[in-house]
Amino acid sequence: MADIDESRLDRIETKLDKMAEALIVLVRIEERTSTLFKRLDASDARMNGISTRLTDLEKTSDRRGVTFGLVDRLFWIAVTAAVGIGAWWIRGG
Repeated sequence: MADIDESRLDRIETKLDKMAEALIVLVRIEERTSTLFKRLDASDARMNGISTRLTDLEKTSDRRGVTFGLVDRLFWIAVTAAVGIGAWWIRGG
C-alpha cells in the first residue's frame, strides 16, 4: 500500500511540476503581450503625431499655393503690361 501511495504522490508531484512550468510559460506570454501592446500604443501615438503634422503641412501648403498663384498671376500681368508698354513706346506712342 505504501508503494501505491508513493507512486500516487510521484504522479501528483509530476503534474504539479508540469503545471508550474505551464504557469511560467503563461507568465512569459503575458509579458510579451504586454510589451507588444505598449509598443502598439507608442506606434499609435507616433502615427497620431505624424498625422497632425501632415494636416498642418497640408493647410500651410494650400495657403502658400494660393499666395504663389496670386504672385504668379501678378508677375505675368506685369510682364504683359511691360511688353505692351514697350511695344507702344517702340511704335512711337
